Amino acid sequence: MADVNLCSIYNMWVQVKVEDSGLSFNIPVADILEVKAGEETVQAVADWKYWIRNH
Repeated sequence: MADVNLCSIYNMWVQVKVEDSGLSFNIPVADILEVKAGEETVQAVADWKYWIRNH
């Protein structure tokens, strides 16, 4: 997760690290189109997007 100061109940951010470059940046979870990660991470992103659309 990104710094807690960036996040709110309606705007969750994650920190993305680019492999082999040392670069990292923060993006809103809502902007994630595809997740290549473990099953738990993929489910967490899907759950958050569902929750934000329906509340």
